[in-house]
Amino acid sequence: MRLEDIRKEFGGQVTLSWRSMPLRLGETLARPSRHSIEGRMRARAEEPRIAFSLEPPAEYPASSLPALQAGKCAQMQGEDVFERMHKALFRAYFEQGQNIASREVLEQVAREVDLDEARFWADMDSGQGRAAVATEFREFLRDFNGFGIPLAVFPDGYPLQGAVPTAYYRQVIETLRRAQA
Repeated sequence: MRLEDIRKEFGGQVTLSWRSMPLRLGETLARPSRHSIEGRMRARAEEPRIAFSLEPPAEYPASSLPALQAGKCAQMQGEDVFERMHKALFRAYFEQGQNIASREVLEQVAREVDLDEARFWADMDSGQGRAAVATEFREFLRDFNGFGIPLAVFPDGYPLQGAVPTAYYRQVIETLRRAQA
């Protein structure tokens, strides 16, 4: 939401390019980490248009990989499909407390976003989404210094990490614009 606001505010001067950054690849956690809860609290304060649930999901995702794969498979059908999938996954996890690593939840979200479901599942099951995520993550590790969710990387590799106020994005953009003038 904040990044969409920035994109609209600065018009064609700012573009967003979402990249995959897998978080967990292991076993299902019994409960969210303290870091995760703090992140939800910060994001809740910064995103008044989203009703963040502070209740932990009944089943906490073991990995962000399935949701990232779903995003990439949706993107294969177009940027508009990706945007709908991205927002729907965000709502499913943060508002509804659903396990977005679960195939059942991904099936539900895919039905919501008006995409070609047969193509989507063929891409998911073939591993194309996983390959796209792995490629983006390797490129990220090679090209950027920083880690956080979200991680905004500006020209010249300047990273802005974590759930920060919209004013921070504005300040970095204005500073970069002045430097380029």
